Amino acid sequence: MKSLILLCTLVLGILPAAAAVAGPWTTLEPVQLSASDTSATLPVGEKLGKIDNLRFKIDGATVTFESLTLIPVKGDPIPLRHPVQLKSGESSGLVNIPGMSTAIDTLKFVYRITDGKPATMTLRIKQD
Repeated sequence: MKSLILLCTLVLGILPAAAAVAGPWTTLEPVQLSASDTSATLPVGEKLGKIDNLRFKIDGATVTFESLTLIPVKGDPIPLRHPVQLKSGESSGLVNIPGMSTAIDTLKFVYRITDGKPATMTLRIKQD
């Protein structure tokens, strides 16, 4: 009986994650992150519609993220859980936007690059 409950728990936990991964993804223009800067704002744009999830990939240097905040078109800023550090070539994996999907104006983030060379961040978003 315990193993049946465990199996059901695993299946129910996997299904929402699988459903979140499926669907159309849009890749935004890559953004250069300077080693001398510590923050950046990436325009996402209301015209893309409501967004459920996002992923980002880093190339060129190791980037440590201090914070990630989505600024919706309407409403309060949404702080996101984020990976602490991504090395060149690594992806963040799926980053869920808490609550209902929403139209996003910009993504603000605070970061640190310790390699002394610039990095490129590519953002992919999953639309509602």
